[in-house]
Amino acid sequence: TEARRSVQNQIILITATWPAARPARTTPSLTIATFPYGGAGGQSAARQGCALAVFVLACACFVIFSCLLAARFAVFPRTIAPMAHHPSQSLFLGAVPMAFSTLVNGVVLVVAPYLAASSPAALAQAARACLAMYWLNAPAVALSILLVPWFMITTHGHSHERVTALFLLPVVPACVQAGSAGTIAAAFFSSP
Repeated sequence: TEARRSVQNQIILITATWPAARPARTTPSLTIATFPYGGAGGQSAARQGCALAVFVLACACFVIFSCLLAARFAVFPRTIAPMAHHPSQSLFLGAVPMAFSTLVNGVVLVVAPYLAASSPAALAQAARACLAMYWLNAPAVALSILLVPWFMITTHGHSHERVTALFLLPVVPACVQAGSAGTIAAAFFSSP
């Protein structure tokens, strides 16, 4: 039918570059949550609520973009190999684990303060959830920093004249993942 063809035409337009825009949705919530000037009482309830609302929006964007990308790969599996061999689109594959790492940071810095106010048991559950999310993301980060450079070396045919900042994208997820490890450790496992 025409409607189904229209949806498929929209799905095929989703590329790995879409999740690259997603971490920009988490950053404002992290900034709002960790803003150092909270007045006499420190964190205000309004600011915490605003940070949580922006974080929920970021989570929704991540789920939507990831599902659309997965739908593209499921509906059009023949597009996976050309994308992996494309000299610039394949470099954005690391954006998905990078975006997920920023969500882990959001759970630590935005959600955990709410849970800490409710009960220490809820805070311990948040720590376990963050660790689980961290280790769930680790294989995706490893694939990004190993497979994408391998494709760059073996199939892309880059030259010195065509080197751009995009070449750093496969490494960025490892840096963000390492930052998440530090954020988790500082928030949940540091001594008072």
